[in-house]
Amino acid sequence: MANNTNRKDILETQMLELSQSQSIFQSVVQKQFEDFNVRMEGFTQSIEDIIAKKLGEAIKEITTMAGKENVNPNVATPSATHTRGERKQASFISGLKEEIRQMLELLQPKTLIDAMQLARKQEVRVGDAGKTHKSSKFSSYTNPGMWRDGSSDGV
Repeated sequence: MANNTNRKDILETQMLELSQSQSIFQSVVQKQFEDFNVRMEGFTQSIEDIIAKKLGEAIKEITTMAGKENVNPNVATPSATHTRGERKQASFISGLKEEIRQMLELLQPKTLIDAMQLARKQEVRVGDAGKTHKSSKFSSYTNPGMWRDGSSDGV
């Protein structure tokens, strides 16, 4: 019986040691996860700070550009500083096919009529003379200075 008591005491001691080891292991793992979470929070905060800074810079740049010129040169935006004819010309150019629009942007025509004539020449040059044009104003253009709605661009 003494042998059984010794064995029981040994098993109880081993179970106590295992329980203590488990507690130590749990606290070590928990500490590592806490450290990881703290590092991730710092990393996440750093990324958020960088994104906020870059976004602020981009917004500032766009705002600055918007004050000087169109933010997107492919889209005509009305401005109080542009005349009606300039807005029509910008709208016309923005509706052209890419290769034709690029050429007109390089040539910088002074008037809507100049833009239309240059666009037609460029269209013929690139071999699109017989195709329907993307801009209905251009393909239906027949009278310089007149639009479908009967308004005049002042020519």
